Amino acid sequence: MPASSSQWADYKRDIVARVDDFSRFYTGLEGCKPSTDSWVTARCPFHEDGRPSFAFEKTTGNWKCHAGCGEGSVFDFVAKQNGGSFKDALLHVGDELGVPRPSSSPEKPTTYDYTDADGTMRYQVVRAPNKRFYQRRPNGKGGWIKNLRGVQRVLYRLPEITTRPDEVVYVVEGEKDADRLAGLGLLATTNSGGAGKWKPEYADIVTGRDIVIIPDNDNQGQRHALRVAGSLEGIAASVRIVQLPDLPDKGDVSDWLDAGGNLDALKELVAEVEPWSPEAIDPVPDNLPSIQTNGRQLRDVVDEAWEAVLAANDPPEVFAVAAGIGRLSDGPAGLTIQVLDEHATYGHLSRVADWVKVIASGVQDVDPKRAVAQEIVSTRRPGLPELEAVVTTPVFDCDWRLVTAPGYHQGAKVFYHRPKELEDLDVPLKPDEETVRAALALILDDLLVDFPFATDADRAHAVAALLLPFVRRMFDGPTPIHLIEAPTPGSGKTLLAELIAMIAVGGASGTTTLTRNEDESRKKLTALLARGPNVISIDNVDGGLWSAQFASAVTAPIWEDRILGKTQMVAFPNRALWMVSGNNPKLSMEIARRCVRIRLDSGDEQPWTRTGFKHDPIREWTKRNRPQLVRAVLILIQHWIASGAVFSEQTLGSFEEWSRHLGGILTRIGVPGFLAGTDEFYAEADSESSEWRAFVLAWWDMYQDRPVTGSALLQLATGEDHVTFAYAAKSEHAQRVRFGKSLASLRDRRFGDYRVVLARDAHKKTRLFRLERVGEVV
Repeated sequence: MPASSSQWADYKRDIVARVDDFSRFYTGLEGCKPSTDSWVTARCPFHEDGRPSFAFEKTTGNWKCHAGCGEGSVFDFVAKQNGGSFKDALLHVGDELGVPRPSSSPEKPTTYDYTDADGTMRYQVVRAPNKRFYQRRPNGKGGWIKNLRGVQRVLYRLPEITTRPDEVVYVVEGEKDADRLAGLGLLATTNSGGAGKWKPEYADIVTGRDIVIIPDNDNQGQRHALRVAGSLEGIAASVRIVQLPDLPDKGDVSDWLDAGGNLDALKELVAEVEPWSPEAIDPVPDNLPSIQTNGRQLRDVVDEAWEAVLAANDPPEVFAVAAGIGRLSDGPAGLTIQVLDEHATYGHLSRVADWVKVIASGVQDVDPKRAVAQEIVSTRRPGLPELEAVVTTPVFDCDWRLVTAPGYHQGAKVFYHRPKELEDLDVPLKPDEETVRAALALILDDLLVDFPFATDADRAHAVAALLLPFVRRMFDGPTPIHLIEAPTPGSGKTLLAELIAMIAVGGASGTTTLTRNEDESRKKLTALLARGPNVISIDNVDGGLWSAQFASAVTAPIWEDRILGKTQMVAFPNRALWMVSGNNPKLSMEIARRCVRIRLDSGDEQPWTRTGFKHDPIREWTKRNRPQLVRAVLILIQHWIASGAVFSEQTLGSFEEWSRHLGGILTRIGVPGFLAGTDEFYAEADSESSEWRAFVLAWWDMYQDRPVTGSALLQLATGEDHVTFAYAAKSEHAQRVRFGKSLASLRDRRFGDYRVVLARDAHKKTRLFRLERVGEVV
């Protein structure tokens, strides 16, 4: 049976109740600008909109296009945007907010009877299908009155408590939990109204009894347990507060049982807990700051919320990260940085403070305001420790100190998640020559021995790539792309990148690819850098690598962009080891001059058929020997530091600090070839210049030194298949725009005997281009 209209109405109401600011559903609109206190204008997504004609209201979600595209609720907007029905939009928004969908079959209310000791009905707690609770009492005529005025409260399952006087009484938070324990044969009870509603007179019902209190896993549950225990002091024979292990946030005993807990395990936990006494009270829950939410300016509430977050952040749990506020999250990919959204921040606020509302009868516990969570997410306050990355090996910080202790390290801005196998690396401060030789031999004669490096320079750059993640925080400035290339597939390019990543991060770095679409490349690079990666591998660039966005990202110490789904700009530190692999890849000069080459060439027609390797399979050997390999890398770096840290005099333009540090280490440990053959590599890689040179010759043959339009030159280029990279785009208009920019970038550039000159048609006000022979008078 389909969900009823009332269920859909309740579902919609639940969705709306969860949203204080509907702006989240209008992210991605162009030209957003506040109009009034609650309205925002933007360009309409449903038509070509030169002037912003679209507006939405943040507090209600309503929208309107003043150009005639329509108007309606946020659900109408989502439906129109996605091309679905209103119900589809409702489900889409509900799923995003985590609101349970309406049941396909009507859910009946669940009732819990509260009776006298003799079983006479006093009142009921009702759990409605929309998960709302209310209480009611009999009206004496077969019906109900939805209030408990004049009704004395009693404990749940009271007849069982009075008829089983010798058994332990389990006090939980909620009727469902009491019923679950009763199903295991235990004597369980609770009070109506949930946490904070325990009444002192309940203690008289269990006088002289042994009591076990099982709190829910949140601050309210902990405080409730202490209030119950305090009311039973001197009345109950004994009281134990049992904290269930591995409960999720706000989890309860039912969650624990669902996760595999059982009666025997529960009894073992109870037996291990000492009886409670007032001296044993954990001071943390009752010592939390109390924040009043009503009758105050939002800014004052936000200020106190920040103070509570900072006060509770020792040891650090919440960090300032590039995209806002973050915390550590342990998932399938290991420990990673999780950027906190509004909902996660809301949960964190509920744990660091007591939230109250002052009313006529006193102080009432409430939940934090959603608006406070929104403000916390959108602002950053001084005092939060900065976190750039999670590392799984020791690294050197900005003061050249080796980070070996697990946890957060301010000098390196990293969290060291130390695996067990790296606990005892024992890296000497001043390694002796024998130790250094053994470390270098492990790298060169075991790890890299079977890779067919074309020259000493290629091997040196592979060692530099291996060292970089460990020293990256010792210096500022960008680092180059480590281009792993070969003439033939199967030469070991991807394998080399995998082994370097395995040593640096403990596993595969995860490879990705880039397309010719610059906008898509930018989004991918932003998504990559937002994670604070230590290694970024880009595979399969056989078709060429021309991305200007990629060239900009590699060179920039800080990458600025807008995260998908957000409007503000954010800045990400660029501290990754960049590795790119491909078979004789074509590179733009902008990319090539940002690379150091690692060329593999076995000289075989089918290099993948080679055999006789020293360690086969090398992946398993590397994984098994990772502790020794990590220690070897650290010894080589520490040896350079202890020897006076002499910098290299060979430098690479735009990457001077990288050259000075990595070149210095390689020179000290005796690895030759650093930066050798760079000029030859640039000459080979600069296919772009040779293509432009051929185009310029064709240009001179057709137009000599006459001024010509960009459109005419584009026709020449496409007709003779010249410089296709300079105008690659999806539409003719986009081709003209891109080619015009490419031509403009050639201003005053020389190709053989010709120089490109920009001119302008004064009458038509269009840009023209012409060639001049070098040495001729203009």
